Amino acid sequence: MSYNKFIFLLLIFTFQLISQGNIGSFSRIGNDARTVSMGNSGVSLIHFPSSGYHNPATIAFMQNTQANATYTFLSLDRNFQTINFAQKIEPRGAFSLGLIASGVSNIDLRDGNGTQLGTMSTFEHQYILSFANRITDNFSAGITVKMNYAKLYDELTSIVPGFDFGFIYLINPNFSIGASIKEIGSKYKWDTSNLYGQDYGSSTINNFPQITRFGTSYFYEPYNLLLLGEVFEINKNIYYRFGSEFNFNDNFSFRTGIDKYSTATNNPASPTFGFTFNYPFQEYKFVLSYAYVLESFGLLNAHWLTLNTTWK
Repeated sequence: MSYNKFIFLLLIFTFQLISQGNIGSFSRIGNDARTVSMGNSGVSLIHFPSSGYHNPATIAFMQNTQANATYTFLSLDRNFQTINFAQKIEPRGAFSLGLIASGVSNIDLRDGNGTQLGTMSTFEHQYILSFANRITDNFSAGITVKMNYAKLYDELTSIVPGFDFGFIYLINPNFSIGASIKEIGSKYKWDTSNLYGQDYGSSTINNFPQITRFGTSYFYEPYNLLLLGEVFEINKNIYYRFGSEFNFNDNFSFRTGIDKYSTATNNPASPTFGFTFNYPFQEYKFVLSYAYVLESFGLLNAHWLTLNTTWK
């Protein structure tokens, strides 16, 4: 490997290290348009396949088999997609499978003289397997096993597992509380020996920040209004999320929310908006959801699309 490429890779790797507080950030921006448009406050929501992402315990209350897929429109050559599948297990259990795929493409690769060497891309994937069981009619506990797979360069990859735990309690059919602990043991482990050789290579571990979430949801039937609130802790900072969903009729819903609100940090909160169209067809139900997110730090706005399918 040339000296110029060595310097280039060193700069990339150094950037990864000094961004320690943002390690694994792709796994925290959301999973589907519905919850994203409600401020990402999904720790106490039930009845949809990507709920295991927020809290694995929630999938035990699903009544039907469901699947969804999400595509996002982002700036700066970023890409982000998710896919989820969930099914109940009689008499009181359920499982879900999911994938979060994120990356950056068309990165300009140049040597120390500024000569273009081509382009490169990076990616971060998280493979998710969740199980949940209702211990009582109103209380469920669940666990998620995930595999974090990332590529920073052709010969620089990391594959390390992690875990989530959660519970949810239904005070009544319209009022629930939930909590989860996410990214237990999640990390990236980089070994640069193949790039730099045994004399210069080293092994480095970047830990994902652990997240503790607690939230509640309430459905006010007279107005078909769902209200959500959540508090979460990450890197010793406390943040708040709020969301709402108004169902105009059986086929159309409007949503809005606030994500990452905090009085203790200078990071701006993210307003979110969205809507959903439902279309039943024979024994299937198709749901198309859209979310509009005002991104922080001066980035362009993000658009999320999720197609959800439900069948018995």
